[in-house]
Amino acid sequence: MHSIGERIKHIRKTHDLNQVAFSQMIGISQGTISELEKNKFNPSVETMLQLRLYHVYGVLKTKGALMLVKSSREARGV
Repeated sequence: MHSIGERIKHIRKTHDLNQVAFSQMIGISQGTISELEKNKFNPSVETMLQLRLYHVYGVLKTKGALMLVKSSREARGV
């Protein structure tokens, strides 16, 4: 399973954003994005909510692990 940092980096690159643009979009510093992508720490609940609010991806907790989904329909298995 990919780390949270790898998933965040993948999300950012999928949307063709550099760290500065991505951090401005979700309202956290570029340094925080860098540290998250290096797995220095896990994202806060607030950061995870920002990711979801900006429709980058939903971040859901399932069976003790984080799972990224593209839509709420996918989360429900529809």
